[in-house]
Amino acid sequence: MSAAVAMGQPRETRLDRVGIPYVLRWGFVGVLVFMIGHGVEASLVAPHIGAGLRNTSVVPTIVAAYGVTVIVASYLSGALSDLMGPRRVMALGFAIWVVFEGAFLYSLSLRSIPLVTTSRRHRPLVQPRVSVSPRRNGLRRT
Repeated sequence: MSAAVAMGQPRETRLDRVGIPYVLRWGFVGVLVFMIGHGVEASLVAPHIGAGLRNTSVVPTIVAAYGVTVIVASYLSGALSDLMGPRRVMALGFAIWVVFEGAFLYSLSLRSIPLVTTSRRHRPLVQPRVSVSPRRNGLRRT
């Protein structure tokens, strides 16, 4: 038995050794699943956007703008969940996501490139990524 375990300190896990705190393990799994979903969605939706707009040259720009917005949303979600609480952020995010998804589908039917770009670009801003919030998981900032 090591000295750390004898003194009541938690045992270091394999995840701790690679830099993933034990309390965040399921948060990292959730982010992994979301990121896989974004990749699959981008590859499945891109041809339909091009066909719906009858203009395939703008599709890479729309997909890239979506990816950049995902990065910003990932950064802001922890701070928002600290301010508002994770449940409120998730509920608000879901409600606004439904609005942007509807706007995206409607703008595709109109074949409007600016509306498709705007609605698709802003949709990931509201996706609930609160799994990495330090306060929610009992971690303190140093």
